[in-house]
Amino acid sequence: PGGPADLLRDYDRVLVQGFVPGTKPGEYLLLWDGQVRAHFANLMNHQSPHQGGFGSLRTSWHHRELARDAEDKLRAMQWQGAAMVEYRWDPATDRFWCIELNARFWGSLHHALYAGVDFPRLLVDGFLGRPPEPAVSYRDGLRCRLLVPAEVGYVRSRLRDPEVGFGARLWTVIEFFLLCCNPRIRSDLHFPGDRMLFWRAVGQFARAFFRRPRR
Repeated sequence: PGGPADLLRDYDRVLVQGFVPGTKPGEYLLLWDGQVRAHFANLMNHQSPHQGGFGSLRTSWHHRELARDAEDKLRAMQWQGAAMVEYRWDPATDRFWCIELNARFWGSLHHALYAGVDFPRLLVDGFLGRPPEPAVSYRDGLRCRLLVPAEVGYVRSRLRDPEVGFGARLWTVIEFFLLCCNPRIRSDLHFPGDRMLFWRAVGQFARAFFRRPRR
């Protein structure tokens, strides 16, 4: 690719993002009539691909400054509804950087539901003229994962990365099966009352895998 001058011949604006250290947390809020009606936050333990992507394994947590920053940003926009504010956070220095805002429900919504924060129901209550009951309390340490395709994608990306050593690759595979056997880890799509989503996802993944041409 060419330099900035070449890009500006084809584009009006160019957005350049620099690298920042750390991992990816998410802050999720529902604001209605100027009040925070729901709040949840999680920290990505695994991402697919592992260099940075969708949070395939997550842990619920609290970070006061991140929560305050996300709320301040949404209030500045006079936000009404649900939104995710995505960050990069460096645990070594406790510094954080805002990456983007998603003006929609997010991929890890089931994690909040497992924690007792029912964003969809609260949002519907608001639209129907029923002030949503505040749901801002949840416990830390609740882990949730998306097995297929995200966790499989995380493992695959680690195994294919030449910069990941043999020992780390071996632990990635062992950890995958240990997590599968841990009953305390929730599964995004294997949700009580709606478990068919999980089996449909497994079936779709299996069909795509066996249809893939072999090299």
